[in-house]
Amino acid sequence: MKNCTMGTSLLVHFYGKGAYCLPEKKKGNAMFKKSIILILVLSLVLTACGSADPATAAATSTTPAPTEAATTKASTTEAPTTEPPTTEPPTTEAPPEIPEVLKKLSIEAGHIYLFGERYHGDAGVIREELEIWGAFYALGHRHLFEELPYFTVALLNEWMADDSDAILDKLYQEWEGTDLYNPATWNYYRTIKKNYPETIFHGTDVGHLYGRTGSRYLKKLIEEGKGDTEEYTLAKENIEQGRKYYKTMDGAYREKCMLENFLREYESIKGETIVGFYGGAHLWPGKSQYAESDTMGEMLKNRLGDIYHWGYTR
Repeated sequence: MKNCTMGTSLLVHFYGKGAYCLPEKKKGNAMFKKSIILILVLSLVLTACGSADPATAAATSTTPAPTEAATTKASTTEAPTTEPPTTEPPTTEAPPEIPEVLKKLSIEAGHIYLFGERYHGDAGVIREELEIWGAFYALGHRHLFEELPYFTVALLNEWMADDSDAILDKLYQEWEGTDLYNPATWNYYRTIKKNYPETIFHGTDVGHLYGRTGSRYLKKLIEEGKGDTEEYTLAKENIEQGRKYYKTMDGAYREKCMLENFLREYESIKGETIVGFYGGAHLWPGKSQYAESDTMGEMLKNRLGDIYHWGYTR
């Protein structure tokens, strides 16, 4: 079955390694019910899916985030003084049952399930990601991988264990000028802390905002007497990845770093089920639209085989 494109499908479901569509429902269209029955039957027997057409995926995917203009400015200037939203966004409640997008997915222990965003920072996509994570969390899974630097996620994990929101407040100020700087993202993290408090974040991207968050994190570790720890070493390496990427804007280098960082985190919790949210451009099969290399997802599939699954959010 072909990949969905924006505006041509009613629902997108996640089966194994593919994204599938139901046709638009029309009045009196008997084929709609037959299509549902056919997909339900196919979902019970599918064990693997064919690779998506990169050209099709490119037409519907996100652009890489953050952009050069936003992140270069963020990485070389002082942290802004803008405060987080003063009005707390409405909190998304934990889903009462497994959402439709996951009902037909056979979730296996130790497998990897990555979901591609069509647009970073989109409120609708973020709501669905909360729904998806809530469903996995209800099944006992705790490891959430994100398109964020190692040092940013280290601070998010500290914030999850803290009674106040001071750490998140500071991160949010540092995100100004990037796709993360919006109330939907603020609400996303607040909702996870409230509804899914045992979540453990894992960051696998290069060191975006190394001049703000990265340097601040290294300074914090030194002040705590942790200058010779693994945390310090990994944060420093992540900062160097960010420096090199923004000096060259080499997309192939970024995909390679994302692969290596992902595999490092995967090995640290090997055997655990992994859920992740990334820009769709990093996950579709085959070559990257933005670099002369395979995508991170393609390289993960080649390295890990059948335990790797991906699909788009709606």
